[in-house]
Amino acid sequence: MSDSLKKNNYNVQDIIKILPHRYPFVLIDKINEVKPGEYVNAIKNVTINEPYFQGHFPGQPVMPGVLSLESIAQTTAFLMLHELDDPLKKHMFISGVDKVRFRQLITPGDQLHINIRLKYKKLTLYKFEGTIKIDDQLETRCQEVLDNLSLTNLSSLLQCQLIDITLSDRKGIENLSAIVGMNSFGSFLWQKNLDNQINIPLFLTGGTFDLVTPSISEQLGLLLAVSSSPFSRVILIEATPRGWTPRGEFTISPQTKQRNPKGKVWTHPVIANGKMYLRDQELIFCYNISS
Repeated sequence: MSDSLKKNNYNVQDIIKILPHRYPFVLIDKINEVKPGEYVNAIKNVTINEPYFQGHFPGQPVMPGVLSLESIAQTTAFLMLHELDDPLKKHMFISGVDKVRFRQLITPGDQLHINIRLKYKKLTLYKFEGTIKIDDQLETRCQEVLDNLSLTNLSSLLQCQLIDITLSDRKGIENLSAIVGMNSFGSFLWQKNLDNQINIPLFLTGGTFDLVTPSISEQLGLLLAVSSSPFSRVILIEATPRGWTPRGEFTISPQTKQRNPKGKVWTHPVIANGKMYLRDQELIFCYNISS
């Protein structure tokens, strides 16, 4: 390779000097980082001008999954070819693909972050592992969670990928007579949707020693979010193999009118000596939850 191409990042003009692919089949736009013989990180910008969107599908453009695999293949080929003196005279071919999963649709406007790493090589056979992430969403959503991960609430790892989802309007809820949640979680979502009210009985179950969906941080927040009606009652029930035993009952007081400019206060509740303490903007509530 010429000295002018020996660098750490490459634009599309550099890429077509290394890969044999040409329009409309160049499926990577930029190389952000490459370490010879180890890994490469590339970017593919998906636009509505991609020719395959005309038929896949009219009115709902979706990038074919096989083309996302092709972008991985081209990135892999770049890793292997970019060190050669005359890369356009060499060709690489895929002999197999294992454990492929498509977790999200790719649509116009998405930016694909393609990460490839060499696992091992044997003679002329190479094995790589690769991923495509859209707009680096996983890192953006979950970095704060990973930095502050609490072993007492592992559900935060499950929820971090849902944090940007807006709950849709409740359609057809008038046909429901009650809602039952089995070890439900939703502290991330319900913090952003506290104005949604459910006016039918809501039954939540949770385990005292459940570390994945702990009752206090997950189910209680949901109860507070949907129980702003003055007629709402919270009933604590102990479940045993012999049946259900009520252990406490109280009504959640309406929130104070004083609002924080940054949003609503969600201080963790405290339970001590059979009483639960909740703090609002200006008041502290104490509920007797003992039998």
